[in-house]
Amino acid sequence: MLTGTIISSAAFAAVPVTTDLDTWKSLAGPWLEDTEYGATGTSLSSVTLDGGVTLNFNHAVSVAAIGNGWATWSGGYTGDVLRNLGTSSVTATLADAVDGFGFFLEPNVFSNFLFTITTSDGTVVNQLIQGNSGAKFFGWNGPGITNFTISVASGAGGFAFGDFFLYRRDITNVPIVPEPASWALMIAGFGLMGAALRRARAERVTYALG
Repeated sequence: MLTGTIISSAAFAAVPVTTDLDTWKSLAGPWLEDTEYGATGTSLSSVTLDGGVTLNFNHAVSVAAIGNGWATWSGGYTGDVLRNLGTSSVTATLADAVDGFGFFLEPNVFSNFLFTITTSDGTVVNQLIQGNSGAKFFGWNGPGITNFTISVASGAGGFAFGDFFLYRRDITNVPIVPEPASWALMIAGFGLMGAALRRARAERVTYALG
């Protein structure tokens, strides 16, 4: 059974694409996950993701939440999704350059439907996705892709996409600052180490003088 095929239709297409989230994470740097896009039912022509990256759509999509406007997803996800109903495709354009991007998608009808994702560098990905708790991932690692088109057969009744993953070197490659609780544990640890060193030093001195 077809689960995912990747076809590069351009000889120069060099950006690695994947249909597996764990693979994407292993190739990306520190990544951001964006799961909230607005109030359920809101119509959007663009969405601004974490890190200030804007994703523009060629026509309006609407916000839904799993269990509130969209019935199922996969992997225990309970965040927002973007619904594309009434049409069988949508094109999304990244207004800002990224070094890696990915998302999940799922058909509206509870059955298997073949999706085609076409990226701006000429890569074509086909995925067979189940509408009942079967959302699947698509993503790429590397700069150069500026837009992608999602399309599916009209019998799918539209689709939803969301749970965006993003990697940008200038946004996510920053030093990690410990939380206050972590600082407290670190300071307590240093104090215990210092006390142990003082005891050891005192014991050595006493023994030497004895």
